[in-house]
Amino acid sequence: MPDYDVAVEYNGDLPSHGIHLWLGEDNEKSAFMYITDESVYLTSPEMTIKLRSLILSQ
Repeated sequence: MPDYDVAVEYNGDLPSHGIHLWLGEDNEKSAFMYITDESVYLTSPEMTIKLRSLILSQ
C-alpha cells in the first residue's frame, strides 16, 4: 500500500495523472508509480526532502 495517492495537475494542455507515492525518510529515495502503470520510479534523496516539505507541511 502506498503512503499517499497524489493527483498531479499540469498547466496547459497536459493531462492529469494519479500517482501512488511511497515517501522516503530524509536522505532516502522515494518511490512512485502512475496508477495506470506498473513501473516504479525512484527519486533522488534531494527530491525526497522537497516532497516531504511539500506534503508534510499541509
